[in-house]
Amino acid sequence: MTLGEDGRDPTIRAVTVAVLGSGVVIAALGLLLASVRFAGSVLVGTAITIVNFLVLARVGRAMTSESKRAGLWGLAYPVKILALFGGLFLLLRSGHVSVLGVLCGLCSLVPGIVLGGVAASRQGP
Repeated sequence: MTLGEDGRDPTIRAVTVAVLGSGVVIAALGLLLASVRFAGSVLVGTAITIVNFLVLARVGRAMTSESKRAGLWGLAYPVKILALFGGLFLLLRSGHVSVLGVLCGLCSLVPGIVLGGVAASRQGP
């Protein structure tokens, strides 16, 4: 893995920016085609996606390192899953967001990974 000048992985950064961009585009379409509530729900789903992706990247990097504390990061994964599912359950149960909007925001990960991966591969190692 090649790190940038600031010590961060440029691929993770490119994918994160692409996920955010995808979420904003989906939210704009939701605003035009549906409602403000739907667009806000898309942005909430996108934020959840970005946080989940960054935590997963951190856990994966730590577990594949040769650090003695790598096993402790392995315990973070089940905690992350419980927090994700529990948080989504409470968020959707509250009724403040559109379920379909949040799901559209969560789906921003797919084009984000594709576009971010392509962008990162063009930058080179």
